[in-house]
Amino acid sequence: MKKMKNKNGFTLVELLAVIVILAILVLLALPNVTGIMANSRKSAFRTEAMTIARDGAGMAFTNVMTTATPNAIAAEGTTNAVDGAIFALPLNSADGTKGQYMCISISKLISDGFVDKKNSSTYTGYVQVFNDGTNTEFFVKLGNGQYQINNKSLDQLANATNISDVVTANAGSAGSCPNLTAAKYWKAGQGLK
Repeated sequence: MKKMKNKNGFTLVELLAVIVILAILVLLALPNVTGIMANSRKSAFRTEAMTIARDGAGMAFTNVMTTATPNAIAAEGTTNAVDGAIFALPLNSADGTKGQYMCISISKLISDGFVDKKNSSTYTGYVQVFNDGTNTEFFVKLGNGQYQINNKSLDQLANATNISDVVTANAGSAGSCPNLTAAKYWKAGQGLK
C-alpha cells in the first residue's frame, strides 16, 4: 500500500520565509511612513502659524490701530513691549520714517477671541506686526511643545521649500514679546532689529 502525502498546508520553512520577507518590507517602509507623518505634522503647524498671524494678529492689529495712538519708545533704557499695544517704531534705521509696531502674544490672541484654539495651553510665543502706511509685515515666533517657529515672516513660512527651514523640533517655550529700545527699528523683510 502506497503512503499518501498530505499537500494541503505550508511547511514551517515556507511560513518562516514569508514572515522574514514581510518583516524586511516593514523595516524598509517604516522610516518613510514616519517621516511622512512628521512632515505632515510640521506642515500643519506651519499652516496654523500662518493663520494665527495673518487672521488673528491681523484682526487684533487693525482693531488696536484704529482706536489707539502709538506709544513712544523711551529714549534711554528699554520699553516693555506691552502685549497688544501699538508703538511708533522707525523703519530701516533709528532715524527713518516711523510706522506702527505691535507685538501680541498667542495667549492674548486666544484670550481676546482673535484665535479660536481648544488646546491653547500648549501654545507659547507671539506675533510681531509692523505697518509702514503701505505694507503690513508679520513675524511669527510660536511653539506648541513639539515644534517651534523662530521669528519667520509670513513670506518665509509660505515659500519655504523645505519645511525644516521654518519649523524646528523644540520642546521649549517660544518666549514673550521682546523689549524695545531707542536703537530698535524694523527692517523690511527681516523684522525687529
